[in-house]
Amino acid sequence: RDEVIKIVMEQMEMKQADAEKSLDFVLPALADQGKINMEGIKWAIDMVKEAGVLKKEISLDKLLDERFYVK
Repeated sequence: RDEVIKIVMEQMEMKQADAEKSLDFVLPALADQGKINMEGIKWAIDMVKEAGVLKKEISLDKLLDERFYVK
C-alpha cells in the first residue's frame, strides 16, 4: 500500500491524502483473481478527473504492466 501511494503521488502529482483516497476508491475496481480490471481502472481515472484531483492526463500504459501475469 505504501509503495503504491508513493508511486501515485509521484506519477499523478498528488498529495498523499489524495493518493490514499484515490487508492481506497479504486480498490473495488480491481479484480480478485489477481488480474487488474482494466475497465474498472478506466472508470476510476475518469472519476478522479471529474473530482478535480487528477491535474494531468495519464494513460493506462503508464499505470499498468500486464507482462508479469502468469500465462
